Formats: sequence, structure tokens, C-alpha cells
Amino acid sequence: MKILKLTQNKVTQIDNDTYKWAKNHKWFAWKNGNTFYAGHAIGGKGNQQNVFLHHCVIGRPLNGFIIDHIDGNGLNNCKTNLRIVSASINQRNSYKHRKGLLFGAHRLPNGRWQARATIYGKTIGFGTFATQEEANRVAVESSDVV
Repeated sequence: MKILKLTQNKVTQIDNDTYKWAKNHKWFAWKNGNTFYAGHAIGGKGNQQNVFLHHCVIGRPLNGFIIDHIDGNGLNNCKTNLRIVSASINQRNSYKHRKGLLFGAHRLPNGRWQARATIYGKTIGFGTFATQEEANRVAVESSDVV
């Protein structure tokens, strides 16, 4: 995993293979509600468009679908944290709905990552892993069980 600097003193997390091409572009931090996202401007004057990093990482979904940042962090653009979902599923996973239920990876003091779920303030662990990507994958897979 690599860190890419954005404007507004923000950074985004990306995979190593994404970093190889993303480092060659200027990225900005864009705030929507309470969430920041990474973006990049393409085109010239009068023809400029903004492209979000998460669309560059896994593609732009078809109509009716959007990209969900599984951990709720719009600046975590690792492939294991992105999934294509319907707008209604994404709404169910929005921050205000995650207060009771949250799945993801948590860094432990020993440097390992714990896959876990927090359900109404109670934490359930699903094991520890060497990488954040692996812990996120297990946490997401476990969300179907809980």
C-alpha cells in the first residue's frame, strides 16, 4: 500500500500498482458531505472534467450502480476497500447507518491488522492478518455471516 498526497493536507491510500500511474498526476481532495474523495482534473479550459480516483481504480459502474468505500473512508482507494453496489445498498452503508454496524480492518500495536465488526458498540474479531487488504477482505466476507 502507498500514500498519495492530495490538496487540503489530505492523503489517499492506494495499492502499489495504482501508485505506479497515479503518482504522475496531480490529485485534489474533494469534500462531499462529511466524506473526502480523491479527484483529478482532465481536459483543457472549457472542456475540463473531474475524475474520481476510485473510478480509475475499478472502473466506472453502469447506470444505477456506484462505488462503495467499504470502510466508509473515501480516501481509502485500495481495491479491497472498493466494491460496486446499487445506490440503495450504498445508502444502507452510509456513515449515519454504520453507527450500529461497521466492518473493517483495525491496525494493532504489533503492526498486524485485525478483521473485525463493531455492532452497537461491541467488537467481534475475525482474526489478525499481516496486511490491511487481507483483514478488510475477511471482514467484508464475514459481514454476510453476522
